[in-house]
Amino acid sequence: MRSCEQILAEAVAPHPLAVLAREPDLAWARVADLVVGVVTTPLETLSSTIDRSYEALEAAPVTLRREDLWSIVLLVQLPAGTPERFRRNVEVQTTGSRKLAFNEDRPVPKLFGVLGAQLSSERVDPLQPTSTVEDTLTRFAAGNARLRVALDVLLKARQPRDEVEELIRVLAEELQHDSK
Repeated sequence: MRSCEQILAEAVAPHPLAVLAREPDLAWARVADLVVGVVTTPLETLSSTIDRSYEALEAAPVTLRREDLWSIVLLVQLPAGTPERFRRNVEVQTTGSRKLAFNEDRPVPKLFGVLGAQLSSERVDPLQPTSTVEDTLTRFAAGNARLRVALDVLLKARQPRDEVEELIRVLAEELQHDSK
């Protein structure tokens, strides 16, 4: 069974992490521009463990900036065999932060480097260096300059409303185009 710190290290590799809070069934760390947490618990105590994890983060000797509130992710390790429907239900509960649930018998989700492969259907060699966010967005835009410019809003610490609305318009047009 993986410890919370092992899960964190796998999720954020190759980036170093600075542990902010740690208990046997939960941990929080600052990694690059993210604050990442993990909980491991039976389903019967999942809700209380998640609540306790946020309490541990609040008690941590670190000052969270306003910008950090958009960059908090909680990894939720569920017991093996937990149904997909339950996992998705955990992820849509965004109180406290975004959540990424996975079963303990599955690989730990990677928070850096895999997104580009998922978006572009490329195969990723885990032994090769990971790509940057900019590279990922460029591959996702696949030569569409207007989409690439709209995606740049994701790289800003604070996203102006008009730029987010433009991104939504461009993505909606792309979805409409892809469905034809």
